[in-house]
Amino acid sequence: MRQTGIAYSPVGYISSVSSEDLELTHQVPWLYIIVGAKHRIIYVGETHDQNGLVTRLSIHFGPYQNSTLKQAASRCGGVRGLRPPFLVLGARLPFFDDTVSFDATSKQARMRIESAVHGLIAEEFISERADAGWVLVSSPNPIGVRLTEDMERVSRGIYECFLSSFSFFEQLTQVSPWNFVLLDYRVSESRDAVQDVGSLLEEIEVSLFQWLLQVLKAEYKEKWWTKGIPQPTRVQCATRREQEGEGETLPPEAYLTLIDFKDIVRNNWSICSRVVEEIAEVQGKDKATRWITELNEARKLWAHPIKQLFRQHDSAQMSSIRKLHSKVRRVVENDMKMLEKGKQ
Repeated sequence: MRQTGIAYSPVGYISSVSSEDLELTHQVPWLYIIVGAKHRIIYVGETHDQNGLVTRLSIHFGPYQNSTLKQAASRCGGVRGLRPPFLVLGARLPFFDDTVSFDATSKQARMRIESAVHGLIAEEFISERADAGWVLVSSPNPIGVRLTEDMERVSRGIYECFLSSFSFFEQLTQVSPWNFVLLDYRVSESRDAVQDVGSLLEEIEVSLFQWLLQVLKAEYKEKWWTKGIPQPTRVQCATRREQEGEGETLPPEAYLTLIDFKDIVRNNWSICSRVVEEIAEVQGKDKATRWITELNEARKLWAHPIKQLFRQHDSAQMSSIRKLHSKVRRVVENDMKMLEKGKQ
C-alpha cells in the first residue's frame, strides 16, 4: 500500500459562547497547544490519559500545585494567576493505524512530536514576533527517538493549523475567554487500504457469529435457537431464507445479520456482558453495545461500492476499525478457549 500524505484540519470548535458535541473522554493520544493571549505565553504538551484530553486540560487549569502549565508560566514567563482569554488546540495523534509509520500510544513517539512542534513554534512563530513579547513556557524533553517522515508531517500539519487558528481567533478571543479547536488527520490511501478494511469488517462479523453460537449452545444446548435468539429475529431469518429460496440448503442462523447480534447480546446479557463490555471498554447494556451499531454503519458503507464514490471511510474510522478488529479477535478467542475448556 502506498501512502501519499498526512494532513490535519479542524473538525470541531468549542468556546464559552458556542459548542459542538465532541467525544473527548476516551483514552486517545493527543498533542495540545495552550495559548494565553493576555500574557502572551504558549504551552505545548502531550497526553494519553485514561480519561481523555478533558482530564489533562482540567488539571492544567486547576490548582497551581497540580498544574504544570501554571508552574511553567510562573517559572518561565513570570506570570502568577493566569487570566483568559485562552486558545487551546487538541490534535488527535495516529494510533493503531497501519497507514502511519508510528503509533502515538507510545510515549516516546508523542514526546518526539511534542518536541518537533515546540521547535516549530519557537523557530517560526515566536522568532517572527520577537517584538510582541511571546514566550514559550513549556520545555521539550530531549529523547533519542528519530523524527520519521510521518512524524514530521504530523508536526508540521499541527503547526500549520495552529497558525491559521491563531490568526482567526486573535480577534475572537476578545469576545470569548475560552476557545478550543479540535484537530484530526486524514491519510491519502490507495484502494488496497479500503479493501483491507473490508476484509477486517468481514472477519469481525464472522468472529462475533462464531462466538455467539458457541456461547448460546453452551448455555441452552439443543434449544439455543429458540431460547437464545429473540423471536422477532427468528422470524426475520425465516423470512430472508424464504425470500432467497434456500430453505433446504442453509440453516436459519445463516441469515443472521451484524445488527441482529446486538439484539441477541442484549437478550442474553447475563452470559454475553463480560465479553462485550471488555471489547467496548465501558459497562452497561446501552453503552457497551453501541459499537455494534457503529460497526454496522461502517459495514453498510463497505457493502455499497457506489456510495463509496460519494462518501469514504476517513482515516480515523479506518483506524478505529483496525483497532476493533484486533480487540475483538483477542477477546473473543480467549472466551472461546475458556468455553472449550469448560466442556472438558
